[in-house]
Amino acid sequence: MDKGDYPIVCAIALNSAFGDNPKFSHRLIDRLGSIEELFSLDRKSIEKIFGPYSRFPSALREQSLEEAWKQYRKLSAEGIQFVSIFDGAYPSLLKECPDAPLLLYVRSSTPLKEIFSDGNYLSIVGTRDM
Repeated sequence: MDKGDYPIVCAIALNSAFGDNPKFSHRLIDRLGSIEELFSLDRKSIEKIFGPYSRFPSALREQSLEEAWKQYRKLSAEGIQFVSIFDGAYPSLLKECPDAPLLLYVRSSTPLKEIFSDGNYLSIVGTRDM
């Protein structure tokens, strides 16, 4: 495991927990200072943030990071590249959206710098079973 990949893995885990609410993820990261900080907290600290009756502390368990590492390795092996909102390659106009996704999953033979350069492009966004 490369330490440089840890923020990406944290973003995958956070997407699993709060994927339907990116604004919440952004507020949480702003409050804590970094995405990695969230996953360094103990359960009591997480409960202090969310409240003891919230479903979120259990969503952010250590197991969620393990699952995210598995997903990261699987997707990487399939040629998927990851661009986090903290990455310089992240599209600047998308970053301005209040509900911008934390992570973009990209499958392309074109280098990321070319994909997200200043030009007009068409992309297909969505999910499907693979």
